[in-house]
Amino acid sequence: MKRIVSSIFVITAAVLAAVVLITHEVEPGNRTPGQPKVVTPVISGETKSDVQNNSVPADDGGMTSFIPLASDETLISILTLDFDGDTRDDQINLVRKMTSPYLYLIVGLYNPATGSYERTAEIATQISQVKTFSYTGMDVIGDHRLALVYQGITDSGESIMQIYLANRTGSHFRLMNIGDFKSDGTIFIQQSARNESYELSQSNGVSFPVWVYSTDKSENKDENISGHDQLQTKYEWNSAAQKYVQTDQLRITGKRLAAKELERIQNGNVKTFSEFLSGLWYKTTNEGDGIRYMFFDYENQEIILLYKDAEEVYSWEDSYVNSSGMYLSTENTSISNLQRRYYISLVDIDEIQVRMQDDLRMTIDESNLWNGSYKKMDAKSSFGSETVPVTAKNFIDTLVQGGTWHSPDGSSITFSPDSYTVAGDTANDSGTFAGVDIADTPVITFRSSGGKPFFSSSYTLSYAVIPVPDVKPSQSSKLKNAGPVTDTDTVILKPVELTPEGCLPAEEPMLTITREKEKKAP
Repeated sequence: MKRIVSSIFVITAAVLAAVVLITHEVEPGNRTPGQPKVVTPVISGETKSDVQNNSVPADDGGMTSFIPLASDETLISILTLDFDGDTRDDQINLVRKMTSPYLYLIVGLYNPATGSYERTAEIATQISQVKTFSYTGMDVIGDHRLALVYQGITDSGESIMQIYLANRTGSHFRLMNIGDFKSDGTIFIQQSARNESYELSQSNGVSFPVWVYSTDKSENKDENISGHDQLQTKYEWNSAAQKYVQTDQLRITGKRLAAKELERIQNGNVKTFSEFLSGLWYKTTNEGDGIRYMFFDYENQEIILLYKDAEEVYSWEDSYVNSSGMYLSTENTSISNLQRRYYISLVDIDEIQVRMQDDLRMTIDESNLWNGSYKKMDAKSSFGSETVPVTAKNFIDTLVQGGTWHSPDGSSITFSPDSYTVAGDTANDSGTFAGVDIADTPVITFRSSGGKPFFSSSYTLSYAVIPVPDVKPSQSSKLKNAGPVTDTDTVILKPVELTPEGCLPAEEPMLTITREKEKKAP
């Protein structure tokens, strides 16, 4: 009998301990504060595929909304973070209302006194498409407070970013908008590493600036020419004003396009601009020992990134055109929660500027190796192409009109119609030059006015060639119209000796000079 009583006592104690443990874990306010996390619950009546096709990327946290929602509100996703700084998790829900086409953010703060989440604030966004929407908690000003940052694209193709801070004094709560940005180009937060003292919560860290790219809308005097200048504006946190303020602005001068060409490519129609993009493009400046290629396949709704023997395939989700170019949202076909956004600006009829951005909740690297200028490799483009210069005069025109050129040793070279100047750590030279065609071979000769010439006496001239990348057999048919293209930004000079019979190779090293690209921005 004693054994039976003892067994019953042990079992009862174990059950009570389990109940206490489960109760402690379920109570949401007692969780240890962690990093912000977005989860997407399955809404009643929706299939799993429906949620994946109509919601922002989410972690599988298995959570549900603790904020009371109205009957006309449909829950799309949940962001969990300590928003008011009381060390307890709060919730910010993304919802859609039956009475509005736009998305809303509902802020719910945890009240430890009642053990419930109180619906505290409502933020109406100007964004209607969930696929373009991203939001997260981020310490943007460096004082260990998580700010709410949301970003998206409006139906007119404009980028929007809003940054909010929670200010709570006792029972009084105030939602502060510290950053309000809108542009027809890219908007991004330039994140940077903070010191160890900040990571250990011993001191504050540096604030993150916000960069906004927009089209310069100033009027052009020539109605037949369309300008492509961009404004690069920097905003930084101002503690006195308690918001982000403009601290710098730089105009990036672009090429001028004939208005009729611009109208044909960029007529406000997604299909027209997408067809212009369709084909293989190569990056004109590359870090490392390989060339980066980007293939836009509008027909199959794919974007393929190629670098060396690596290939990434993204499905083409949403597209919006604006006054400067196009916005694209994509999803990796192998990793469904990896989304990338592309902001594409038109530079010339065969050149685009690409800025790529991963999900807002991921660290944005300011030196993203895929960002930059791209030229089209398909010489059969329906929008035309230029004939590659082959004579000495054409090469001389390229050198003179190309601004500053660079040699492998870091020297800068500038050409005027009859003279040149070299400046660098290891070379300083100036002199004259002339071009001539010998047996249909373009040749350039140099005469230095200094004691230590930078150039040899004579060189043959040629342009570098961008090869078509090696691709998988399944992709080869898509690149059938692409062929090697001539890179007029890179000139190869091969030393030669001039003889009555023509040009003979000289026993001196070959020299490659590269045209200076436009100034890099963060």
